[in-house]
Amino acid sequence: MASYTVETRKLQNGESQFKVTIIVKKNSAIIHRESKTFKKKSLAKSFGIKQVAEIEANGLKKNLKTSTLAVLLDLFINDRDLWDNTGRTKQFVIKMLRDCDIAKINSHELQTSDLIEHCRNRKGTGTKPAAIYHDIAYLRSVMKKSKPVFNIESNYIIFDEAIPILIDMNLIGKSQKRTRRPTENELDFLNTVIYSTIN
Repeated sequence: MASYTVETRKLQNGESQFKVTIIVKKNSAIIHRESKTFKKKSLAKSFGIKQVAEIEANGLKKNLKTSTLAVLLDLFINDRDLWDNTGRTKQFVIKMLRDCDIAKINSHELQTSDLIEHCRNRKGTGTKPAAIYHDIAYLRSVMKKSKPVFNIESNYIIFDEAIPILIDMNLIGKSQKRTRRPTENELDFLNTVIYSTIN
């Protein structure tokens, strides 16, 4: 069964955009999701009605493979060959991204502005640029595998444009190198604290 919804998005310049999302369910599970953005609500609604009618009449096109980032991340997580060869830090970040607003965006529609918004949201929680850089690097890594592994279109080329901008805005950055090692006194102190915590 196919259905559609229209969502209003406010841009920074005050203008509105209207995103229509078409969802197809089978046995209560979502098997297909696609979306498109319009400047007029009437156009978004017309597109939704047309797409739903076409799907109901002719079924899904077999060559149409798009998904939200959430679906793509789930596919990556559920692929044992990929997931079992993924480090713990990357696994943690991918699971975290799955629950972020950016995961609602279609993989083939991701734009630099979406990445900027995600990084600003993360920075607003007190996350350091070096940690936010992992979000971007690991999301890019997953998206680069989407077409060859899952036959899903992804706009991963956008990272070539976005990363320099995110660095210029100080939203992402590399971790600072350690300038010195801890002294023996500092190590002794840490050991004492850890020991007292355990006991």
